[in-house]
Amino acid sequence: MILPTENPKLVLREEGDRLVVDCLSKERFVFPRSNCALLPITNTTAEMIAEYLAHRVREDLVK
Repeated sequence: MILPTENPKLVLREEGDRLVVDCLSKERFVFPRSNCALLPITNTTAEMIAEYLAHRVREDLVK
């Protein structure tokens, strides 16, 4: 599961080996922590993931 850490409508917290996602809409989701990838983006759209990855690749190439 790819989850955005910068989304103001989500609260992510680790509870042992689980990741709990609380939504402002009052929904709650629980995932195994080992199945989650947390990205510093606001949403997990294809465009935002591509932009994030492009910036990471660019940073690595500049080094």
